[in-house]
Amino acid sequence: MATLPNCLDFESANDPRAVTSGDGKVTFDPIETMPAGDREEYTVTCKPTDNGSVCCESALTSKVLEREVIGEEPTRLSETSNN
Repeated sequence: MATLPNCLDFESANDPRAVTSGDGKVTFDPIETMPAGDREEYTVTCKPTDNGSVCCESALTSKVLEREVIGEEPTRLSETSNN
């Protein structure tokens, strides 16, 4: 699951699984099994509604982990104009 800051509007997700979005959260269908060494990449596209620095957060849960794994990605936003 990815949590979006208030100044980002979800536009789309390009990933190998189904996705749902709402209330600033983007959730991907679970991975049933994954062999060691395999990987999946998820891309979430958003539109900024403001300028400034933000931190996007993603969380991974698993039946074999004691707690969820949190990743953060800082970025600087620049609201663009359609003029």
